Amino acid sequence: MLTLVKKRGGSIVPFDRIRIETALEKAYTATGIPIERSDIVDLTDRVLHTIDMTHGEEDATPTVEYIQDLVEQEISKKGDFLVAKAYIIYRHERAEARELEQQRMVERLERHEISVKKRSGKMVPFNEADIIKAVENVCQGFEKCVDMQDIVAKVRLNIYDGITTSEINKAMVMTLKTQIEHDPMFSFVSARFLINDIYKEVIGTDEFTNHFVQLHKKGFKESVKAGVAAKRLAPELLNFDLEKLAAAIDTKRDKLFQYMGVQILTDRYFLRDAKQKILETPQYFWMRVAMGIALNETDRDAVAINFYNTISQMLYVPSTPTLLHSGTVHPQMSSCFLTTVEDDLKHIFKCVGDNAQLAKWSGGVANDWTNIRGTNAL
Repeated sequence: MLTLVKKRGGSIVPFDRIRIETALEKAYTATGIPIERSDIVDLTDRVLHTIDMTHGEEDATPTVEYIQDLVEQEISKKGDFLVAKAYIIYRHERAEARELEQQRMVERLERHEISVKKRSGKMVPFNEADIIKAVENVCQGFEKCVDMQDIVAKVRLNIYDGITTSEINKAMVMTLKTQIEHDPMFSFVSARFLINDIYKEVIGTDEFTNHFVQLHKKGFKESVKAGVAAKRLAPELLNFDLEKLAAAIDTKRDKLFQYMGVQILTDRYFLRDAKQKILETPQYFWMRVAMGIALNETDRDAVAINFYNTISQMLYVPSTPTLLHSGTVHPQMSSCFLTTVEDDLKHIFKCVGDNAQLAKWSGGVANDWTNIRGTNAL
């Protein structure tokens, strides 16, 4: 089932079939050819069936242009060639309008008429030199693989007046990400840019700042305190020697990440406060997991550092419940639960309720129904 679609700028967004149905309805209305609602639904279903057949494999995300091509084909198969022609003309006109709008935006950029909202809330003029510098920074070591001018040009197409620095960074990541299929090295470049965006959110600076390593180590203690204050981390974590643990953190290990890995961690695993602000960098995350596992050890600091060194080098990575809950106020770190269901209605519904509670805290659930009477039994 289609759930995501790739837009023209390279960003991935949730798929909405209503957009196809609306486009079909407008195309038929424009030509005055009547069509039943059921026929519109049927045409849309055929488009989606074709997409499922051609993009069924994992991580294969169809583009907007590809979907529109399929809509064109289905209209033609139905024999409504005037409608197909109107749809083609409409697409062409929209493409011209987008190109004109992009040209106007480029002209405004050149006249320095575009403003950018910084993380502090301050509005400043857009400066393309900042993007060029950011691309040069993250591409260090990959200069032979990256056409920097092409990357900057594509990012410019996503700029608008009032855009935030965070949105510019997302545009940068999306632009770099779309190049992964051409050269796998872009997976490391994209990851590096995304990680530096996380650095800025958590500790207010990136790896290209002077004394970054020292600032990152200093920020670890503040991150743990912030997690405890937000009631996300267990207060017992403050009993560790945070200075000692911070000294053991190695930011060079962030270079091990490829894009998909750090994106999944950002979306699903890193702790956030009530305002959805990220509280962890990748290495803070690994250390927090290690601390939760070592909490009851006699020499907790040594055990935490030892385990951190193992998982931060990805020699071993714990399962999802451990990554999500280790060191938190609800340290549920078991992966799987098996429930034996008795032949009793109350117990059946109790087990259903237990499954809900277990699944809430990331536990995998399974039920043993052996004791339930067979079909047609008394």
